[in-house]
Amino acid sequence: MQKIRDLMAAQLRAGLSPERVALAVALGMVIGVFPVLGTTTMLCVIAAVVFRLNHAVIQAANYMVYPVFFVLVIPFARAGAWLFGTDAHALTLAAMRASYHRGYVVFARQLGVQLYHAAVAWLLVAPIAVALLWTVIRALVARRAR
Repeated sequence: MQKIRDLMAAQLRAGLSPERVALAVALGMVIGVFPVLGTTTMLCVIAAVVFRLNHAVIQAANYMVYPVFFVLVIPFARAGAWLFGTDAHALTLAAMRASYHRGYVVFARQLGVQLYHAAVAWLLVAPIAVALLWTVIRALVARRAR
């Protein structure tokens, strides 16, 4: 956590505005909990390029919330299942094992559908989460910049 604070302070001293630092941190944190494992680093690179944000700050925030990913992946999957009216119990270990024994293609298809539903649930939550985090982090960074 101290390394991230030091990185943000260095960016502020380098002339980056508190709003840009806060946006990079907020986006990195929200993208970091995207429920498809292995995609967050590239998504952060794309967000940094599109919004012209500092890559180091957005990736640091992404990696900082990595443990939270494991906490939120199941709630996103269940929310996605609820949104699409599918079986949320398909994500249990027993159900996934049974699906795998029916064949790899069946397993991959079922997992892909579940991940798609989880990603849609994340997409509904993400803009609100970014806005809230950006507001809070911007105030904290602005206070630290003074």
